[in-house]
Amino acid sequence: MEFFNKMKFILLKCSLILLCVFLAKKGWAQTELERATAMLVRVKNAYDSGSMSFRLRYTYASADQPAMVTDSLLGEARFCGTNSYMSLGNIIFFRNKSFNISVFRDDKLIMLSKPSIRENEMQMPTDYLTTVLKNTGVTKCSIKRAKQLAVITLEFAEAATCKFMEVVIDEPHSLITSMMVKVKKPGNPGANEPLSGEAQYAIVRTEFSGFKVEPCDPAGFDENIFFTRKGDVFKPAPKYADYQVFLASPNI
Repeated sequence: MEFFNKMKFILLKCSLILLCVFLAKKGWAQTELERATAMLVRVKNAYDSGSMSFRLRYTYASADQPAMVTDSLLGEARFCGTNSYMSLGNIIFFRNKSFNISVFRDDKLIMLSKPSIRENEMQMPTDYLTTVLKNTGVTKCSIKRAKQLAVITLEFAEAATCKFMEVVIDEPHSLITSMMVKVKKPGNPGANEPLSGEAQYAIVRTEFSGFKVEPCDPAGFDENIFFTRKGDVFKPAPKYADYQVFLASPNI
């Protein structure tokens, strides 16, 4: 769970702010921002309207030793329009039109909630694209190209939680192949001295591979895979018979 806790911090605090370009202050030279925005919108549309699957790998390192990976996590994901499924280590994130479902295998817990923007941010790479954080303090945006790949880099103000971001896009297919984000590490109340310099930052990389366009199978996004419901009583499905179902939203 340690790595997941790190990733949850990254996603909640930084949320991979790929559409922060919309919030650029007046007076900024808009050319590169506009190009990056258009590119990211095409990526979002490709994910949201398609039916596909892919593999992903997260790695975590301290910014003062970026080559030394201290944690990693493998996963797989599939999309069917706005339905989504992602397995990361011992955790499953699932979304359909009715529910957000998180399955924690280590804790034998199934958490149910209503679909919402905030919860969606935690689930799928495409959702990060729809997240707009206010006051991000973007100081620089640039785009470089190498063959069919476009590399968008974003830099942020000194006080921002997110310091640097790099997004690599396969332009002909409007797919993200990798992302790298440099963020401040979560505080450690027990530390004798606060971290300083590069040691106070973490480097989180995400690599996407094995993209496949697949027919959309609605049966694969039925919440009954995880639980059954009779009135106000929720019971885990047979596969999860020894799990507890927890309602994280009222009036489900």
